[in-house]
Amino acid sequence: MIEEYVSEGPRRDELEDERQSWAGGYTVGLATNVGVARELVKVLAAGESVSRMDDFPRQLLNLGGDEVLRAVRRHIHPERLVMVAAGTAE
Repeated sequence: MIEEYVSEGPRRDELEDERQSWAGGYTVGLATNVGVARELVKVLAAGESVSRMDDFPRQLLNLGGDEVLRAVRRHIHPERLVMVAAGTAE
């Protein structure tokens, strides 16, 4: 399953759902003073312009499948994954 995702990337409907969800969630997060302050700290700590807060949702919505696939292939390496289980053993 992971190998297939790295090979083919997300389906078009998956990508659209995630873009909408992330952009909407980001915008909703800016609906309070605390949310704006949190995001402002993140943007400034990253050395980015405050305008990033306005641009980010649009950038998410414009993100293409090829860009996502390149990022997936750059960051997910199935041969390096490790499965971990935690809990109480009886």
